[in-house]
Amino acid sequence: MDQTTFNSLQSRILGLEVQLNANQGLENGGSTSTSKDHSIMDQIASIQSRLDKFYKENTEMNTLNNILTDLKLWGKLDDLPASVGSEEVASEPLLVETKEQIILLKYPQIKQAYNNLIEMANMDIDKIVNYIDSTQFKNHDFKRDHAKILERKKTIDEITKNFHLLVVKNMIVYEKYLNMVIEENQFWISTDEKTIQLEKSVKNHESTDHYYNKY
Repeated sequence: MDQTTFNSLQSRILGLEVQLNANQGLENGGSTSTSKDHSIMDQIASIQSRLDKFYKENTEMNTLNNILTDLKLWGKLDDLPASVGSEEVASEPLLVETKEQIILLKYPQIKQAYNNLIEMANMDIDKIVNYIDSTQFKNHDFKRDHAKILERKKTIDEITKNFHLLVVKNMIVYEKYLNMVIEENQFWISTDEKTIQLEKSVKNHESTDHYYNKY
């Protein structure tokens, strides 16, 4: 939620609060409630505080808001249909726990969509469009590029094969290294245990000698 949307909602809620207080005044014989703890504005302030905290903990949401603002999509979001299909289906509101579970289940798709939006936001659209309309693009011989790639297909396949072999060998070396580290750790652990046992044995032997030397 950007500041413009928040200000709009705040002004509408202020109007509702005035109307609500007026109605309560009529019902209570002209007296209006002045309790700040239960006022709508206090609730809005609490929501705004939670929203600010959410944005601080999830900085990527600011980027999404900036994208929506730059593309001027905030107003279009309000025009989206509330339901899909010819008939409206009445459903109970989802619990917060259910929403959180759905978000967690969809997190990989949300993350991918966010990355795609970041890439789109960083694209220089004007430069791309201008290049497509340029004479250089229109006169470029793409068939020749394709022919060059086909000529080098054998070399490219060989490089790709060697790359995969290199990755596999690297994994094997890494696995052997880990096994070596594990064996070394086990060796030192075993050495420490034997050293402790020897120390105990020496102390017992010294105690025995000291006992017999008394007599």
